[in-house]
Amino acid sequence: MQTLDLHELKADEAIKCFLNEYENYQKTREAFRLVHGYGSSGEGGKIMRRVRQILQDNSDKLKYSYGEDIDGNPGYTIIYPNQKMAPFTDLLAQEILGFCEVSKVQGKILSKFRKHGDSNIIRTLKNLEKHKMIKAGSKGIHKTWTKL
Repeated sequence: MQTLDLHELKADEAIKCFLNEYENYQKTREAFRLVHGYGSSGEGGKIMRRVRQILQDNSDKLKYSYGEDIDGNPGYTIIYPNQKMAPFTDLLAQEILGFCEVSKVQGKILSKFRKHGDSNIIRTLKNLEKHKMIKAGSKGIHKTWTKL
């Protein structure tokens, strides 16, 4: 079984690498071990939490087994890719979904992800809404977004 080791990368780099490599493994439907580490906080690291959220969001496209269920080690996951992941499993969409676990006003979202550009952020929000992954609301005069 091949191993993809992400735990030495920064979270954004790790997720991008995982998404790219998943496509390669999916083409051959080859299972692989994803080493994401557990994080130094003792509560699970950013990479592990984000990878697991992606896996849960795409559970109809793949199967997976957490390391702690296999041998007690939460620092890796075995992934069995079957189909391509959802069309909005991209880095910006995943970051926005993670940020909007609790309702956020649009201004905060634009500020947090400003490096991506306002038009790209708004387009991603609308696409996520179209695919029923996030919902729009309001808080006073401000538009809000919340992950479903």
